[in-house]
Amino acid sequence: IMGAGASHAPSGRGFGGASTAGILCLAGAETTGTVRQVAQNYGLPVTAVTTLEDAMAQIPKGPWMAVVAALGTRRGVDLLFDRSGRSESSLILAAKQLEPPPLVAVFSWTACEKKNVSSRCRRAGADGVICSAEGLIDLLVAPAPRILCLAGEETTATVKSVASTFNYTVVRVSTNQDALDQVCNKGPWGAVVAALGTTPADLIFDGAADRSTLISTVKKLQPSPTMVVFSHTACKYSGMAQACTDA
Repeated sequence: IMGAGASHAPSGRGFGGASTAGILCLAGAETTGTVRQVAQNYGLPVTAVTTLEDAMAQIPKGPWMAVVAALGTRRGVDLLFDRSGRSESSLILAAKQLEPPPLVAVFSWTACEKKNVSSRCRRAGADGVICSAEGLIDLLVAPAPRILCLAGEETTATVKSVASTFNYTVVRVSTNQDALDQVCNKGPWGAVVAALGTTPADLIFDGAADRSTLISTVKKLQPSPTMVVFSHTACKYSGMAQACTDA
């Protein structure tokens, strides 16, 4: 169960290499201004367009580090989705067929607020659904090569196996308090992986079923690490999975 963050492998993310690729932005003036501000801070060029036709024409002119697009408001002019109520997007598909494929972010308050719209974006192939400069930074900036793991031996072994593929270091803790100390004082972290816990010392949820001090603390970091709840129970029961997402 993943929290807000990129949905792609860490090795392909953002500023980890020496790429000079830019950002293609299909959006209105306000969103384009936000994208330009973030890009300027990292020395990235921005190509801004206002129509889907122009965006499609720019796609093969990359390479692109990222494609950022609003949902659009004008049918036949700037709508991101090909058909109303469906999840197909010719722009996202074209971007993902590039080699290497750029990150694709849908920049939209509507998509951030409405889960059904957010799900459509991700089904279409978007790596992230964002509505702020901070969200764009989280998506673009390569994560620190360290993972904090609050879990038992079996889960930790699985995390270490995956982490070794990307040359990431795993730091294991056994209590919620130790995890909070690591998050607050010993970062940066690329990801925090936590089991649900079985004892008062390692439970990630507070007294309220949908509140977790650990998760909320992680998500306040800038840029925020990817937060993952590693749990067969949460994967099996939709109510528990929803509680993790709500936290």
